[in-house]
Amino acid sequence: MKPKQKNAFKSLSAFMLSCMIICGNTAEQCINVNMTANATENNEEIKYIGFGVSNNGKFTLGTVEGDPNNDSDNNVTLMYGYPEANTSYTTVRIDDIDYMYGSECSSFEISTESNDKTNISTAKYGDIEVTQTIDIIMNPATGRNDLAEIKYEVKNNGSEPHKIGTRIMLDTKLANIDDTPFRVSGIGSVTTETEFTGSEIPAYWQAFDYLVNPTVIAQGNFLRDKSNPPDRVQFANWRKLNIVRWDYQIKEGEKTVDTAVTITWNEKEFKAGMTETYRTYYGLSDFTEDNQPPLAISVYSDALITQESFNKTTNTPEFHSLEITAYIENIGESTAENTYLKLILPEGMSVDANSRNLHTFQTLKRNGSIDFNQAIPISTSSGTSGKGNGGFIERVFLPEDQSVFTVTPENGSTSINQSMLIGEYLLYVKADNLESAIFDKKGKIFVNNSKDDYELKLVFNEGAGNLPWQDIEVYGEKTKCSSLEIAEEGM
Repeated sequence: MKPKQKNAFKSLSAFMLSCMIICGNTAEQCINVNMTANATENNEEIKYIGFGVSNNGKFTLGTVEGDPNNDSDNNVTLMYGYPEANTSYTTVRIDDIDYMYGSECSSFEISTESNDKTNISTAKYGDIEVTQTIDIIMNPATGRNDLAEIKYEVKNNGSEPHKIGTRIMLDTKLANIDDTPFRVSGIGSVTTETEFTGSEIPAYWQAFDYLVNPTVIAQGNFLRDKSNPPDRVQFANWRKLNIVRWDYQIKEGEKTVDTAVTITWNEKEFKAGMTETYRTYYGLSDFTEDNQPPLAISVYSDALITQESFNKTTNTPEFHSLEITAYIENIGESTAENTYLKLILPEGMSVDANSRNLHTFQTLKRNGSIDFNQAIPISTSSGTSGKGNGGFIERVFLPEDQSVFTVTPENGSTSINQSMLIGEYLLYVKADNLESAIFDKKGKIFVNNSKDDYELKLVFNEGAGNLPWQDIEVYGEKTKCSSLEIAEEGM
């Protein structure tokens, strides 16, 4: 069996927050927040969201089937005008002159490779060539293909340097509401013109019409592409941003009303032949909800967790912190007193060193709301590292530049208890009287043993459920038995 990477990582995410307690007055609500509680399998045949692209490169997004768990978000807009595109576009600033992508150019061409999941077009401005790609991809927030990657590749084909900057503008509209407040990671509700620059730029933002039973939940991501993060993002009024294509000056305290988002990469020198790529992401999101009065809570965290790097010194994977966002609203009949929120994490997990797991909000008035955000680092051990039966228990990833990984018993032991994530699937070996076990990138395990008796158990696809079959080869010297089983739980 070969599980999809999505399922394997979702198992880990489900363990992240074992319980969130919110308390108002004297009653406690303990919400077991399983991040995969509402998850559904990604179906390549289902069109969750769609896009519209005009004949001059303007674009828009909306749902088709939407979230399979939410019938109300079928065929609704995520951006104004869907499926007709007219108000969302990108500004390419070349040598202090602002060009609207697809217009005011020397040539514009839509690729013949474009289809209902990918749209590719190219505009030329003299020596400068700009390629726009709108692509429906897997969404780490939901585990489904309901995220649009909006990408620009800018290239200087000339022999002289040019100064170039890029600004993407999204004219947001959720269902029939054109002024839905933005909810910004770590900030809360944003209803007035707001700007973030440099390291202050949040990882993501969300928008939804209602906290309890929302029609549609949208999410944009500024920092998924770590290779080239934006220099500035703005939440402001679309009409004003449409008039000022570059360097709009935020008016603090002014209502956004007709909401839009801009993502800007400042001007920089492009030497001859230089190419730069810019990306932002926008699509659907998921909540885990408990709407039992007096306090309703909706919790968000990515459904997929991906490895950032591999530490060769410690031989362990490294991850980004997992951000958890919670929206709390008093839907009871009176003011909630002594309100607090507490995160209870499983063994091996801890909150950020500069954070805490108990948050007191005191009084929460009727119909009042609180936005909460916290980063939780992912422990590479996840409670599995340690000594057991004389052998060393550790879960590691096989580095990309390493074709095999050899495991040997420690401290004179003859036991090995080892799991290995290879590509998209997980392999686990537990054996006694063993000299070594070798993992290779093809998913094969070779067991070396000089003793007459030992047992080998291979546990594959822990906690991933029913998935397609795949052959697994196990090689061993003097093998007494080998078995394959599905673990009941755990990643």
